[in-house]
Amino acid sequence: AQGVDPTPPVFTSAPDPRGIATRHVFDRLVEYDRRSGRIVPGLATWWEVLDNGTTYTFHLRRNVSFHAAPGFTPTRYFNADDVLFTFARLMQDDHIFHKLPGSGTDDYGKVGMPELLGVISKDAEDVITFNLAVPYPKFLANMSMDFASIQSAEYATAMTKAGTPDLFAVHPIGTGAFRVETVGKDGVLYTANPQYWGDILPEKTRPTLERQVVPPSIMGID
Repeated sequence: AQGVDPTPPVFTSAPDPRGIATRHVFDRLVEYDRRSGRIVPGLATWWEVLDNGTTYTFHLRRNVSFHAAPGFTPTRYFNADDVLFTFARLMQDDHIFHKLPGSGTDDYGKVGMPELLGVISKDAEDVITFNLAVPYPKFLANMSMDFASIQSAEYATAMTKAGTPDLFAVHPIGTGAFRVETVGKDGVLYTANPQYWGDILPEKTRPTLERQVVPPSIMGID
């Protein structure tokens, strides 16, 4: 994606010359399928809705790898700790990563999640439960939005210990089909994630995405 060199970078939903496309880099527990208009499994393979719609228990996908980054190589697979971390930074105003780019705190607030979400509990390494204040039929739709993109708790801890927490946003990592290779004044270079858990990319897929120049009239639109 070709564009300016913001420091730190901007995060956008669609490929956009202004910054990093969250849909390339991250996955969410559930996803919105544009073709069917339905909510489908993502990093959660299935879920249960209990207590008249106030309890959602997600069963997480196993053996999903996070990307590597300069100075960081994951030592474990994605698990419930990453979900706890992702939502803790949204829910806690004093969290060290609360205001960093890519946190999605503004959108999280706009759809009423602060008033809706109660306790989030880790039931097992691959099971996590969200308790809501009231039943909310659009909860799963909210969970497919960009702010719910799952990020690595291990990466955050490593960058904090290294004294470089800003790198968490400057060079983000996720579990998505593409990883961020470089971020600079010439744009963002993505490379295909060879460990991606989802549909295998076609063999003829280019190893890198070409720079994209999006006309201003459709900037930021899928």
